Amino acid sequence: MPKNTKYAVVDMETTGTDVSSGDQIIQFSCTFVQGGQVIDSYSTYVNNGEAIPKDITHLTGINSQTIKGAPTFDQVAAHIYKILSGTVFVAHNVNFDFPFLNAELERVGYPELNIKAIDTVTLSQIFFPELNGYRLKDLSHHFGISHTHPHSSKSDADATAHLLLTIMNKIEKLPLITVQSILKVNPDLPRDTVEFIADREQMKREHLSNLASQYVVVNGIALKNQTASYSISEHNLTKYPKTKKQKEKQFSGKLDWRSSQSKMMNLIYNNYHESEKPTYNLLIEAPTGSGKTLGYLVPMSYLINDGEQLVVSTSTNGLQEQLYATIKDQLEPLLNTSFDVALLKGVNHYINLERFSKTLQFHDKSKQSQFMKARILVWLTETSTGDLDELNLPNEVPFIDQINYQSSHVANGKNNSFRDADFLAAQFKRVEHADIVLVNHNYLFENGQQLSDHMNSKPYLVVDEAHKLADIAFSSQEKLVKFNVLKKNIGRVKNDLFQTHGLNLNEIFSDDIDELNRLNRLDSQLDAVFDTNQLVLQDFRTEFMKPVETRRAEMAISAQNLLKFIQSHQGQIKHLTSINLKLKKFINAFKTLIQKEKNRWTISDKALIEKFERHLLTIIDYIDGIDVDKIKQKVSEKSHFYWIHYTEDLDPNHVILLTGDFDSKSKLKENVYQYFQPIIFTGSTLFTSKKSQYIFDQLDLNRSDTRMKRLKSSFDYAKQAEMMISQTTPMPPNGENDEYIAYLANSIWKLISANSVPTLVLFNSLDILKKVYDRLSQSNNGKFMIQAAGVSGSQEKIVKRFESVKDSVPVILGANGYFEGVNFPDNLLKQLIITRIPFDSPNNPVVLSRAKFLKGQNKNPFYNFDLPEAIIKTKQGVGRLIRSATDYGVINFLDSRLIDKRYGKQIIDALPQGLPIKAGSISEIVKDGQDFFKERN
Repeated sequence: MPKNTKYAVVDMETTGTDVSSGDQIIQFSCTFVQGGQVIDSYSTYVNNGEAIPKDITHLTGINSQTIKGAPTFDQVAAHIYKILSGTVFVAHNVNFDFPFLNAELERVGYPELNIKAIDTVTLSQIFFPELNGYRLKDLSHHFGISHTHPHSSKSDADATAHLLLTIMNKIEKLPLITVQSILKVNPDLPRDTVEFIADREQMKREHLSNLASQYVVVNGIALKNQTASYSISEHNLTKYPKTKKQKEKQFSGKLDWRSSQSKMMNLIYNNYHESEKPTYNLLIEAPTGSGKTLGYLVPMSYLINDGEQLVVSTSTNGLQEQLYATIKDQLEPLLNTSFDVALLKGVNHYINLERFSKTLQFHDKSKQSQFMKARILVWLTETSTGDLDELNLPNEVPFIDQINYQSSHVANGKNNSFRDADFLAAQFKRVEHADIVLVNHNYLFENGQQLSDHMNSKPYLVVDEAHKLADIAFSSQEKLVKFNVLKKNIGRVKNDLFQTHGLNLNEIFSDDIDELNRLNRLDSQLDAVFDTNQLVLQDFRTEFMKPVETRRAEMAISAQNLLKFIQSHQGQIKHLTSINLKLKKFINAFKTLIQKEKNRWTISDKALIEKFERHLLTIIDYIDGIDVDKIKQKVSEKSHFYWIHYTEDLDPNHVILLTGDFDSKSKLKENVYQYFQPIIFTGSTLFTSKKSQYIFDQLDLNRSDTRMKRLKSSFDYAKQAEMMISQTTPMPPNGENDEYIAYLANSIWKLISANSVPTLVLFNSLDILKKVYDRLSQSNNGKFMIQAAGVSGSQEKIVKRFESVKDSVPVILGANGYFEGVNFPDNLLKQLIITRIPFDSPNNPVVLSRAKFLKGQNKNPFYNFDLPEAIIKTKQGVGRLIRSATDYGVINFLDSRLIDKRYGKQIIDALPQGLPIKAGSISEIVKDGQDFFKERN
């Protein structure tokens, strides 16, 4: 592809995606790029007499009237063939457009186009690795490319042409070594896309220039030059504005007045600033709409004005990012100052350059891994943090576990050849000088002392989404053992030793008789481990696993019974331990040999040896974990509990054994509280009653040194919402019989049909949700777009479709995370249906074990845990509806226990003040809902 290459950027609209089934082109467009600019274009509609499906018309806007009078494809084929000959074909998903066009050309008697073809999707993914999406619409928006008619091939071709120029410009600006490294990785890209990169690399070499100052090359990898100098910012904020008059003057035009927000600000500032009074922990419930985030950030900004530091902890990485944006986009303009903000995550979120560098030394069989290497090489020229979350990857990308940090201890280690450029070490350094440090609850719980040690004094701490901190403390104490670890990794080691489809260790050491003998002895030892382990697992199956009808089952296990089982198998455990000593001796000798003869190994040898060592060490660690003394100790602590997950085939190799500790909240003082000044705990749903002893218990707080405050909502619930409760709910004990499923499906159908507004339906059980979804789908006539959690894709995709649908009424059936983990744009959600009070399943082994634990402490499990949890979850669910002063809608609660049971009143009392609540039959609820919307439309 020489400099004067002419690129033909093509896009087509078709009647479908399968040309072999008769789908045909209805619009063809091509925009030509040459010499770094757009030089020409061609576009035509095509009419082969085929009907255009409705969904295609909806997508493209093209109907039979649009193409009336347009030429057939055989009438334009000659011209298309002529203008494309001698060009490089470019498309956004070239593996669709290029074969489709060639098939159509062949259909009308032309040979396939014998030209090169490149793909802008994969090029965009490599050279712009941090983007959220790579649809042409998303890319055009990001780069400011004019794209007025998405899914019109003319507009798409023009946009793709400008995208190609953007890609070319990006490659031109990258360090040469980065582009060369991508070519060495040799990712598997569509058609001739790699050749395109190679041609751009050649052009860079022909016009070689010095490395730009924003880059630095370390051990052959180009990185962004980190030139930041760290110093505590001097904010020089004026006197804190306590009164309404002072606030309105200081924040004039930048912050709307909210009484509840002002009270929160003053409460926090006075707590720490009035030195003659004692300082307390603050427990503040700030409902949605009260301005909670600025409510604590503003007063804390004045308190850290003299060089103090603030840590803010929230429940998720996503909320950390939102907090960072709030500080930069709202707090700094409001106060007319800037803050040095460090966003700190667990070590596994950061790239380990040493490990990544090693992966570049060999070609991975995984196409995804090679593709990721190319993307990361570009990303490293842009990132200041090394936070892998910037790549916006799906949850499961195995390659990430090969290149991230597993421990913080090696960041400054002597063997780290990237020590001076290490991202993790830089983050810790930044914390020392930051004004505000943003962490998540997991990080705070696991690293409270370390975090405080890196700061210059005892810092302030705000715990946002505070109700989640106790959950984190509990889940962090959970440990799991996967019984398949031995079987899986023994198989992997044997594969490393003997595989026939690639290099194996026997081949590497074929000329070393002594080492081959040691490998054979290792193989025999692993056979003994496997056989012994299988005997123990078969006994475990007999002892603990009961036949089930579901695909997966959970079952609590008595700690005493588990200990008894282990003691009865001590002979086998001792045998495994004795073999493990031999395995440890082998791995130590093996590592010594590898190091001693390090110059002998090829890159492929090193890759296999590293993999073999990892697999064998996993086996060793697993056997080390079978510690009878530790289990005895845990059994003696009555707060520990055990349960198992297993499958319907009762294969003990598929068992997961889990253990937890119900006394984990006591760890909060030990792990977190002691390292900070008195703490601010806040959230939108903290309290379950007037005294709310539950939140004090969960967070291990004392009333003597903690002050609680419930702020009023700024929303007018009397005007904005109405809640209606069904009086006629069939409530079967297990909640899953046909009558109950039919009741839910019929009631939900009546409610969504009557109001025809965007609706969220919340369930406790995914099984019930799916059964109701099946029934609703049968009733749906196309008027509603009904999506279901666990059926219709990820939560993110479901919510995106809910927000963007235009030609039908969106309905989501959700559970679990939908109670609190989803927010909709203002004035979108209009109806919330809660199918059942969100109690946890009484058959859940954790629920059963917790009940036993609480009874042992002379506490009522229902009133001390189950009911408060259900109240908080109900408040969170109700909170999905009204998120702004302009929102309005109805809440339908299909659970008569709210009015039939005494505890129902406690739930109702915890809901937003002023919320009108009625009860009636489904017919009455339907009519009330219709009246509600008539009054507001």
